[in-house]
Amino acid sequence: MKNYRAVILLFAIIAFVGCFGNGSRSAGGSGGEMDSTQIVFDKEMYDFGVLESLEPVACMFGFTNTGKAPLLIQDVVAGCGCTNVKYPLKPLAAGAKGSIEITFNPRGQQGHQRKIVTVSSNGSKEPQVLIIRANVQPSSNTSK
Repeated sequence: MKNYRAVILLFAIIAFVGCFGNGSRSAGGSGGEMDSTQIVFDKEMYDFGVLESLEPVACMFGFTNTGKAPLLIQDVVAGCGCTNVKYPLKPLAAGAKGSIEITFNPRGQQGHQRKIVTVSSNGSKEPQVLIIRANVQPSSNTSK
């Protein structure tokens, strides 16, 4: 009976250490990179103001890798088909600057618009949100 209790106690200790004991360690490259890499945006919102043309417009969101390890932008996702993105595909060294270009096509849109773009990288645990806004007011002389 004592051996049975000892075995159960041993498994309980192993399970406890396995669940809670790895908080300070990083395995390989995925856990440790987050601690030493950080993405900081110059701004997180851009307002195009009133758009009277239905031509696409673009803006840039600059950022800096303020960490000590290379920054990798893993994915940038636009919230709708009227928004396109361009971003660096190669890792950026510590201290390096980069930018994400967001292009908004107002065709088919009218009134106040708010579009969200999410950025996933090894420099932030949660995806970061960039926002563009516009007030689409096609001029009266715009033909379809």
